[in-house]
Amino acid sequence: MSIKKISNKELLLFISQINILLKQNINIDNALIYLENNYSGKNIFICKISNLVQEGHSLSYCFTKLSNYSNSIDSFFISMIELGEKSASLQKSFEILNNYLQSNYKIRTNIKNSCIYPFIILITIIIFIFFLFFYLIPSFEQFYLNLNTKLPYHTKLIIDFKNKLNNFLSRYVLILIGIIYIVYNYKRLALEFIPKRYKELITSIYQQFFLKSPIISKINKLVLTYKFLFILHICLKHNLSIIDISNKFIYNIYIKKQLTNFTNALKSGSSLQKSIKFCEFIPNDIQQIIFFEKNRDDVKNSLYGAINIVQYQLEQYITKLQKVLEPLLTIILTLIIGLVIYLLYIPLIDINF
Repeated sequence: MSIKKISNKELLLFISQINILLKQNINIDNALIYLENNYSGKNIFICKISNLVQEGHSLSYCFTKLSNYSNSIDSFFISMIELGEKSASLQKSFEILNNYLQSNYKIRTNIKNSCIYPFIILITIIIFIFFLFFYLIPSFEQFYLNLNTKLPYHTKLIIDFKNKLNNFLSRYVLILIGIIYIVYNYKRLALEFIPKRYKELITSIYQQFFLKSPIISKINKLVLTYKFLFILHICLKHNLSIIDISNKFIYNIYIKKQLTNFTNALKSGSSLQKSIKFCEFIPNDIQQIIFFEKNRDDVKNSLYGAINIVQYQLEQYITKLQKVLEPLLTIILTLIIGLVIYLLYIPLIDINF
């Protein structure tokens, strides 16, 4: 039976349940067997994890092997499992992962919820355009041909555009579907099919787009900042090595370079406050919150405050973006409808007069 991708919500529930069972002093093998037998829906992903552990594989190996089936199983996730296995403190690792996944899920949910209405309008625009070009305009074209009337230049223009669009789609529709499929399934395809020498180039282009696009870049950088500060806070709270963990949670090539400089500064003896200046993706106002603190507890509290500020900034930016996009997309839809109807009805007005 093939494994289906596990959603972020399902993974969070799975990790949360393991955390609860480990707190009850149930070992990981029995906890997985219990979840395999009692998890609603008999998730194949969970069954596979349980089976691999029973075969004698380490838990970190199991999650690494199946990381392709969840966007949330990243290098930081695997590192925490490995740390728990080496230090015989899996429960602590799963508690940290539970908090980490909860914070990520909250951020992703806020972004998705804010995008619902603009997305609905965008889909409406696309559906209406298809209705125009594949039903309404051809109907009017045939109607005017039957009347044998001379069409205005702009009406001819929109009919010619429709014909060219039809020709383009009939030739390249499969290519467009293929491109959409590749973009949507990029991570899985990259792991399975793309040669390593091309993978880094494609990954670089893909990630550069999300870091440099005018609208998306700010959201992406705030999300990265939120995750990075959250992990720093976890490291200080649980006395974990910042150097070993901090650069293991981001796949982005450009951010990795900054994190390498950050960890090198820490290794050379620089303080956390000074080292964090190498993380250019973190806004200056957030860096200043951390910079002036001296002792560990104050830095930990400042990080917690900075996390809340970044979360607020992200929510505010998304709300602001939503307020701009909603009326803008509505205006675009209205203009398209008005323009097309006007151009199609001009010949009828001329005929009546």
